[in-house]
Amino acid sequence: LAANSDHLMQIQKCELVLIHTYPVGEESLVSDHLKKELSPVLTSEVHSVRAGRHLATRLNLLVQQHFDLASTTITNIPMKVSPPPFSSSPRTAEAAGPA
Repeated sequence: LAANSDHLMQIQKCELVLIHTYPVGEESLVSDHLKKELSPVLTSEVHSVRAGRHLATRLNLLVQQHFDLASTTITNIPMKVSPPPFSSSPRTAEAAGPA
């Protein structure tokens, strides 16, 4: 359809990633499926992840894989002002960059 149109763009590559989330404390009824090539332009994969921090961790990993990024943790970052008494010291941050 798009190949014969002046107004539509042809899809070069499509990665379909389905993420099934379920509550902490419950069992998932959906299992993970590794990336599978459905056609020369379409791949699909399924991830089943607990909600909350588990979901955040999985999304971080998927973004790193998709964009070929590496994660680096930087510790002992000096602060210009004294931290409030309820915060933890020293300061730590995570940075992502090209792998």
